[in-house]
Order: sequence, then structure tokens, then C-alpha cells
Amino acid sequence: APGPPPPEPTVAEEPVPQTARLHISFQSDMPGEATVRVHINSQNIFQRTVGEKGGFMRKGKGGRVDASRVVEAGDASIEVWVTPPNKAGERFPIPESFAGGSTRTLDIRLSRDGKASVNLN
Repeated sequence: APGPPPPEPTVAEEPVPQTARLHISFQSDMPGEATVRVHINSQNIFQRTVGEKGGFMRKGKGGRVDASRVVEAGDASIEVWVTPPNKAGERFPIPESFAGGSTRTLDIRLSRDGKASVNLN
């Protein structure tokens, strides 16, 4: 009679990462100081002002900033505030879910005429 079948090999499951990476890119083409702020689940994770005010014999100019943050995996409520020079801020809510171990890019743009756009890729 055949013996008992060999035991099945056990494969250790890789633990799923509990965090994800969020790359934040803010480009302002509008002259002057523009501010961006990013909240995830009501926590401020990023805030920066870019650009330069004009002055005597100098033109103002825009600017750019890039940063990365580690965020919790799972459902997230992202809010982005973009404040153009000398204008009221605008809020962009983005409901999102981050897969553990993933990397996403939050692309924030402010056009020369002050139009803000936010995309999560």
C-alpha cells in the first residue's frame, strides 16, 4: 500500500506593507508667492510657499517644489488647498484609497492666470 502523501510545503506569506508613498509636486507659473497645503484625514502632511514677489525693477516669478511623504495604507480623505498670490485659496477634496506598498503622485499646478488643477496619478 502506498505511504501517506508527503506534507504540502508551507509558503510563508509576505506581509502586505501598511504604508504607501505619496509624491507631491507643486508647480506655480503665476508670478508671486503661492501656497499649497495638503491634508490627509484632517492631518496637515505638507505645506509650502513657492515663487517670488516682484519688487523695484524686478518681476515676480513662480516656482516649484517636490516632496515625498509616507502615508497609511487604506482609505484616505485627501484635501489640497491652493492659494494663488493675492487671491483666496481654493480647496480640492480627493477621496482615495492607498494600496500598501504603492507610490502615487499628487500633481498640483497653478497656471499663469491663477487657475489651479490637482491630479492624483
